[in-house]
Amino acid sequence: MNQSITISSNSFNSLLTRMSRLEKLVEKVLEKMEKEPPCGTSAWWDYSEKRADAEIKMGKYKTFENGEEYLKYLKTL
Repeated sequence: MNQSITISSNSFNSLLTRMSRLEKLVEKVLEKMEKEPPCGTSAWWDYSEKRADAEIKMGKYKTFENGEEYLKYLKTL
């Protein structure tokens, strides 16, 4: 079954731009996956805890007074 559609040049260029961005994002994810140990393993937990400790030392964290404040923050993301 052959199907075809016709789209404008602008739509086609927009599609190519989006695909290019997606390709770059996938590359970043794959690079990250290659650097990290397999998810869920003991090595991954050790890696993740060390990374979290480093981020806490750098001040990269948020605190919340209560659950409602936390939920409100999540809605802003």
